[in-house]
Amino acid sequence: LAEEGAPEKLYEMFRSAMEPYVNAARETPWNDFRERTQFLEQLMPHAVQLIQVDGQVVGFVDLRAESESRNLHTLIVVPGWQSKGIGSMVLDLLMATSERITLSVLKVNFRARAFYERKGFREISSSQHHYQMAWSSTHTVEGNNR
Repeated sequence: LAEEGAPEKLYEMFRSAMEPYVNAARETPWNDFRERTQFLEQLMPHAVQLIQVDGQVVGFVDLRAESESRNLHTLIVVPGWQSKGIGSMVLDLLMATSERITLSVLKVNFRARAFYERKGFREISSSQHHYQMAWSSTHTVEGNNR
């Protein structure tokens, strides 16, 4: 992602997909300075892969290696491309090359939680605003298996 302006382009995709959920979770309107700063501080460009359809960038995935698993820090498909199977194909590829994947999903993002549950992810813990979820190729996920 050495492309000029890449972090800003990633941020714009993130905002387009996540603004309604972040606003609902924070119960305040989008604060561009705060959200941009937080996004750029957390961004690890070496972990980011762009999602393209016919040469057009339609999202990105930020997958980070951890000691026992991989953490799906961010999976974004821009709104105009959602519900077309793109996120599902991307997640299937990640699952095919992973033994265990963890992620966090905003509690207010019901669609995302349902998507991950359909893919076999299970809640393992929660915080004020997030559910922590995990998937394992062995189908045994430690934690709160509800």
